[in-house]
Amino acid sequence: MQGAELAATERKRYAELLTPLFSPDGVDTSEYAFALLRVGGCQDAGWDPLQESKEMLEDLTALTEIELPKEKFRSVEKTSWRLGLISYAHMTEMEAPYNVLANLLRVRSNLPFVTNPFRDPTASSEKTTRSRKRMKRTLFRPPLRLARRKKSES
Repeated sequence: MQGAELAATERKRYAELLTPLFSPDGVDTSEYAFALLRVGGCQDAGWDPLQESKEMLEDLTALTEIELPKEKFRSVEKTSWRLGLISYAHMTEMEAPYNVLANLLRVRSNLPFVTNPFRDPTASSEKTTRSRKRMKRTLFRPPLRLARRKKSES
């Protein structure tokens, strides 16, 4: 089997394995929709990380296809490979596809959609507890100058 044929066969095999995840049959429809739409909390208006990643990958692909000026790049071929490597690294680091798959698996397992399926619940609660303690100390402790002023007045 040639490389292209092998890749097509592998793609088809993975598509068949993942197809049940993308079926709304037998799951909570709203949770399923939330998972596919990547419903999130607060975020900047007009900013969609998945869309930005898609556009960046398109830009990087276009850069690998144009003829780069030899006077600006020591090795045009290596530069093209490096751009491809940046694309690959970016694709493997993108959160959105993994979050969609994790949430589809959750929904298929009758668990609710969550905005961050890979969050470590223990780390988050520790951080929150530390933040609350720090905030409590700050809110209920008078500033040093105020404390000195009150001492001098009494």
